[in-house]
Amino acid sequence: MDTFAPIVKVWVFPADTSLSQGPLHFAAGSQHNSPGRLRWMHAYSLPPATEAMREPSFRLLGSAAAAAAAPDFIRQTQASMAAVLPLPFASRTLVIADTSGLHHRGQGVVGAVRRSSRLPGDNDGGLPRLHPFRMPHGAAEDAA
Repeated sequence: MDTFAPIVKVWVFPADTSLSQGPLHFAAGSQHNSPGRLRWMHAYSLPPATEAMREPSFRLLGSAAAAAAAPDFIRQTQASMAAVLPLPFASRTLVIADTSGLHHRGQGVVGAVRRSSRLPGDNDGGLPRLHPFRMPHGAAEDAA
């Protein structure tokens, strides 16, 4: 999980992408704040939060405390994880994913090349990140 707030990344996969190349996997629905996900994130971030301090992205099994706090969330996420492969008969597939959901690179075969295209620039492959607690434009003036 890249962040707790919705953030979008974009990939383009060529038609010949296969499981042997370890494509993107995504757990459907894991971007929604369910009680299990919130328990998992809370436990992951509690001091000393050594796992969260070591790696800025939360890993599904990266924290023993988080796994113990939300075992149902862990099982549900693992069960819904699936490869995102190109659409059949398409020369390329555009994937737009909310990476506040749980996702990972698949396990590829040694020597297989994984190809994808990402947005250029200093954006980590996604759209520019905005502060999730920002006020809508003009809201400060309306509140005064």
